[in-house]
Amino acid sequence: MKNRRALHWTAGLAAAGVIALWGAERTSAATITGQNGWSVQSYANVLAGSQGSFGGTGVTDGGAPVGNGVDGHDHTFTQLRDESTQNVYDAYFEYVASQPFKAGTVITWRPNDARVTGNAIVSLGGTVVQDLPDADTTITATPLANPIETDTLRIAYPNGLGTYNASLYASDLTEAQIFPDALTPIAGVAIGGYSPVWWGGTPARMIDGKVMNGWCPSAAADRYVVLDIPGDPTIGAIVLAADLGTDPIDLQFWDGSQYVTFAHVEYEANEIFALRVPAGIQTSQIRFTLGNGPDTQVCYEAMFFEVSTVPEPSVACLLLCGSGVLLRGGRRGGRGARPWERSGKLA
Repeated sequence: MKNRRALHWTAGLAAAGVIALWGAERTSAATITGQNGWSVQSYANVLAGSQGSFGGTGVTDGGAPVGNGVDGHDHTFTQLRDESTQNVYDAYFEYVASQPFKAGTVITWRPNDARVTGNAIVSLGGTVVQDLPDADTTITATPLANPIETDTLRIAYPNGLGTYNASLYASDLTEAQIFPDALTPIAGVAIGGYSPVWWGGTPARMIDGKVMNGWCPSAAADRYVVLDIPGDPTIGAIVLAADLGTDPIDLQFWDGSQYVTFAHVEYEANEIFALRVPAGIQTSQIRFTLGNGPDTQVCYEAMFFEVSTVPEPSVACLLLCGSGVLLRGGRRGGRGARPWERSGKLA
């Protein structure tokens, strides 16, 4: 699939240190229905519907409103943009929810274009949870060793925006997601089989951890792809991004002798959505099937997670602009570790 992330050249809101505010709407249209006795639920991004803002000296939004960063769609994005001969070092996105939430996992979707990334520092209520390097285009999921209770997510660029060229600096955000549970990415997922492919979009792109790739199956009586899941983990949550197609998806797991359908999903084009399987599914394979149909462009990113229900926050600091938890120091990767040390790169 072509990378359709062209920079917006529309004049944005002038922002010489001025904050622009946007109210993001909850736009999820996905309908998720459990099958064959399985309970499967829609898993909401707690940032959906939050109040978005941005700021920075001379920064505009490049015509890409800040609300796009939490609108639940992968073909919309927001941007911090500076058209001058010098970079800026005080630019940021910020999202404030209508009420405090408990954060167990942060997932940051960045563009598949290294020129518009920048070193992004992601924080919840003042606590840094991700330090995303410049030119890193992977989707990053970070389960928190300790939950954070707050109403504010901030993405700052203290080391400057991405360098598009000598007179244009920009950093894009496709989507920011927060879930209440600790979601540990399942690594090593591989392609186990698939029906004939249409133009260019191979199934491997579904699991490469990048935005703007695609799986494009050819017309067939059964359009499908099988994903091998190493180690038979217990899958408790799945995050999907749908491309231009809207064909319903049946999700199946291998029970050792046959594929069993556990969820039926209907969605709108370009939607990012998540589903939660409370009982968990332990399996070695997940199968996506679209059934009989034409050439199409469908789901182009699939991420699988093991789920740990995080404990309630024990230390809170209430602020005028939000609330948060102060994390205690600890050994790397252990209880009290810095949250981003447990980040999962979904590649």
